[in-house]
Amino acid sequence: MCTGRIVAATLFLLLAAGCSQSLTIPDRIPEPLVQALPLRAGLYFTPAFSSYHYTEHEKGQAAWDVELGAANVGLFNRLGTRMFRDTAQVARLPTAGNPAAVDIIIEPVIDAFEFSLPKNSASDQYAVWIRYTLRVYGPDGELVTAWSLSGYGEAGERTLKPARSMEQATVLAMRDAAAAISLEFAVQPGIDKLLQEQSDASTDASN
Repeated sequence: MCTGRIVAATLFLLLAAGCSQSLTIPDRIPEPLVQALPLRAGLYFTPAFSSYHYTEHEKGQAAWDVELGAANVGLFNRLGTRMFRDTAQVARLPTAGNPAAVDIIIEPVIDAFEFSLPKNSASDQYAVWIRYTLRVYGPDGELVTAWSLSGYGEAGERTLKPARSMEQATVLAMRDAAAAISLEFAVQPGIDKLLQEQSDASTDASN
C-alpha cells in the first residue's frame, strides 16, 4: 500500500512539473519614499510595454507565460506620482512642431525578462531578471538620455506552486528596479543638467 502511494505521489509530481504555467503579475509595487523632483513629467507607454508578456517553452519542459505589462504600467505611474512635481500619461511623443507642456517625457521599455528555475541552479530558488531602458525626452521630443538598468528578485520554491514562486520573484525584481530608478534618476547624464537649469531659473526668478 505504501509503495503504491509513493508511486502515485511521484507520478503526480512529475505531471505537475510538466504542466504549463500561466500567471499575471499583480500590480502591488509600493510607492518609493523619495522627495519629488521639481519637474513636470509625462509618461508615454507604448502598446508593446503596456501589454508585455513573456513566453518560453523548451521541448520536454513546462511552458511559461508571464503577463507583466499592466503591473509595469502601475509601477511607473506610482513612480511618477512620487518622483515628480506633476505627472500625467501622454498619448504620443512630442515633436519640435508639437511640443509637450511638460519638462520631460519618460518612455519605459522592457528589454528582457529572464528567469532561472531551481533545477537550473541546483538550488531551491526561482530567480528573475528584468532589464529596462528609460528613454527620457525633452518637451520638443529631443532625446535627453537613454538609461539602461535591471532589477533582480528571487523566491524560494513552493511545493506544487511554481507560479506563485515565479510571481514573488518577479515582483521583487520590479521593486529592485523601482528602487534604482527613484534613487539614481536625478544623477543620470542630461537629467542632472536639466535639474541644474531648473534650479538656476528658480534662483533668478526669486532675485
